Amino acid sequence: MASRHSSLLEAVALYEKVDFSVGSYQVYEIGYGSAEEGPASAGHANNKEVAENAPDTFRCPSAMDGPFKKGTYKDYSAAGGTIFFYWNPGSNSWKDRRSDTKQDYTLTYPSRRRTSAAVFCQNSWYSFKDIVDGTSNTFLLLEAMNTISMIDYEGNRKTFNFNSFIWNGGWDTGYVMSCGSNSSFQPNSGTQYPWEVARGARSAHPGGINAAMADASVRFISETVNLNAYSAAFTRSGGENFELP
Repeated sequence: MASRHSSLLEAVALYEKVDFSVGSYQVYEIGYGSAEEGPASAGHANNKEVAENAPDTFRCPSAMDGPFKKGTYKDYSAAGGTIFFYWNPGSNSWKDRRSDTKQDYTLTYPSRRRTSAAVFCQNSWYSFKDIVDGTSNTFLLLEAMNTISMIDYEGNRKTFNFNSFIWNGGWDTGYVMSCGSNSSFQPNSGTQYPWEVARGARSAHPGGINAAMADASVRFISETVNLNAYSAAFTRSGGENFELP
């Protein structure tokens, strides 16, 4: 996605270097908390130059630089939906998919069956007509600051760049998600573990994060936002009866 948007952001020369006939290239890859994790390239070398030269537009001026090469990461990600949970209007609450084998997944794109459908869920081709919850109530992009400090699964504190410029399917890049009313995924969550940190919205701004809505407006989302409303904004057609303040 980031590579295609480059053609619209005064980066035509960079865009023309993208080889869409082969796989993308990620300059570094983060594992699941192992002691050996660190920078490691992944993908097709044809797109290496593009992956190392992110336009400044993809960086937030308030975000700090991490330990890896500048130009290889971004500070914004696409809204990827809600992980594990969907809205059940019958019970007027979020329901856990993992304990409900009868859930109808027709609102969920087949390649991401655990997420309620967002505008940018993987391999989707949604248009404005598909945003039936309303464009002013639906996230497109959110801040996902590239540099994070976390406790890995072995108890070690580490600082990483998590959000590589070119997304290649890695769990640590490209998507911001919510998890129903689970506070681990709220903006700027204090959680310390890789999964929640990588998928949650985060910024260097005190008190919250910026988000681009489907109606082209930009809104500041507070860290104390109602999590039901916050999760509802990740779906394009979930039918949730919530609005962001």
